[in-house]
Amino acid sequence: RLASKVFVRTALALTAAAITSHANALVYSVTQGDSDGFANAILLANASPEADVIELAAGVYALEDAVKGKEGFVALPVITGQLVIRGAKAELRAYTSRSVHLLEVAADASLKIEGATLAEGTDGALVNYGRAELRGVSIIDQTTRTAPAIISNFGEITLVRCELSFNTINAS
Repeated sequence: RLASKVFVRTALALTAAAITSHANALVYSVTQGDSDGFANAILLANASPEADVIELAAGVYALEDAVKGKEGFVALPVITGQLVIRGAKAELRAYTSRSVHLLEVAADASLKIEGATLAEGTDGALVNYGRAELRGVSIIDQTTRTAPAIISNFGEITLVRCELSFNTINAS
């Protein structure tokens, strides 16, 4: 009950903070470390037909949830629409006992991430079935328990000025 109140309050705050730009695209500003607000902004953006933007304040976002994705569990909701995430040096870090990858892009969806760090996924950083573009993104400290790769790509992906380091694939 408390969780649903927090979700509603956060969703209302994000909706109120949304700024109309380009056609009907929305910009959601997420305060430093507000992982629940970030997840809610993804859900709101998924419901929009436009390419919405999520602006993250600099800081660490401790991702403690796990939702079912196509390839196991994901630390954030699966991206099913068109989304741009502007990281401003934000760090997305998974802190859950489940094996999770941080992000998943569904088929026919698109994700562009700028200036963020993806770290500590326990089943890799990204699973992409759609279109993904990473610009100035650091993918660090990832491990895999069951996934075959740190980035599993089944769609189109572009990496520009990205760092991939200190990642470990557990193979049998």
